[in-house]
Amino acid sequence: MKRTMAAIAIMASLCIARADSLYFSSGVVTNYTNVTLTIHGPTNTVGVVEHYDRNMPGWSVIKSFTLNWAGQATVTANLDNTVYGIYRAYGTNTVGTNSTIYYSTNAFGACHGMLGAGRSMIGEPFVAQDISEILPAPAEGTAVYLYNNSTTNYSIDSYSSGSWDGPLTVGQGIGTLIIAPSNSWQHFLVQGIFNTNQLWMNIGKGYSILCSPLYQVVGSGYMQVDELNTNRLGGFSLLPVQSPGYNPQATIQKMIDSAGDYRTYTLTNNVWQTSLTNTVVPLNMAEGFWLTKPTNATWKVTMPIW
Repeated sequence: MKRTMAAIAIMASLCIARADSLYFSSGVVTNYTNVTLTIHGPTNTVGVVEHYDRNMPGWSVIKSFTLNWAGQATVTANLDNTVYGIYRAYGTNTVGTNSTIYYSTNAFGACHGMLGAGRSMIGEPFVAQDISEILPAPAEGTAVYLYNNSTTNYSIDSYSSGSWDGPLTVGQGIGTLIIAPSNSWQHFLVQGIFNTNQLWMNIGKGYSILCSPLYQVVGSGYMQVDELNTNRLGGFSLLPVQSPGYNPQATIQKMIDSAGDYRTYTLTNNVWQTSLTNTVVPLNMAEGFWLTKPTNATWKVTMPIW
């Protein structure tokens, strides 16, 4: 059915924020690089916005702000290399010798990239979004496949005659398979205000398409946010891959080309291998990947900001 594309602005729920808290109430990326953030908190709070630098991992100040009489301020920024942006805020109010530090209770994140013709896998690290927001300018004939572990079927959304058939919502931590027509290039943009707490996800036995919700770049890999290795079998995000009594205990498949070929990693006798060689499994921001498990599991991901 034909429908209007949803607005890209991601709105936080204002009703759950305390009157004395500092929080992002909205965030939006325009032109795939310009970031506009709206901050709410105690009136006249003076503070700064920090971003996480993916080139020199760590937080750094990028903008200062003062909340007005209504307890609101708007700041602008840019994605790093038009690709990556994670933002948090804190403020300090000082009256005489008394001061109160306010840390933002949520954060805003965004990741932008390009998809070529053929097959690719991407996912949603931050918040649930409709595919019309993730692919805001799709190529005619693009199809998106969302796998359902419990039914072992796909939900499919296609773009034709200028509109999506959807809606099709991609949840946080979920990946998708995308098939684009030949000679096409298109932008993808995942973004949203996310809470600084834990994500819990039940993973059924069999196949699932996942996406790591971690946001801080680690290691030397481009956009790498997680890693599975023999010393950290659950990964930084505690992805539940160990299945005692089974060999392999788990299998991960990552797409390596537009033809839909995969690199397969197996966890056998508590060692990750590919082609019988011990290895590390890198997981990148906004990358979708297949996880196959012989048992049910619960994925607990911690996403601290402070």
